[in-house]
Amino acid sequence: MKKESKISVKMFRIEGDYAPLVRVDFLDKDAQEHSGLLLLDSCSTVNVLSSEIVNAMEILCNKEGESTDIVTSTNTVLTLDSADFSFTFGGVQFHESFCINDHQL
Repeated sequence: MKKESKISVKMFRIEGDYAPLVRVDFLDKDAQEHSGLLLLDSCSTVNVLSSEIVNAMEILCNKEGESTDIVTSTNTVLTLDSADFSFTFGGVQFHESFCINDHQL
């Protein structure tokens, strides 16, 4: 039986945008802790990280040779590299699969 846990966290938004953002904490390749905001999108079937963020933050998350096809809001199909990304959110550790996007969606 899976244990259900409730997460209660502060949500953020950028002025002029209504996207729900939440703070996550993660480690870079050198085990240095960072914080960032992730967009919560309950309608999405995949998780996406920008390649710019992955490179700038030196996030350790690559899976060699794995990719995922996603369909954008303009009905374009993109094949994106897949990666695992670990982060803490609401006091709970997550290890999730993400697509690494270097296209403008």
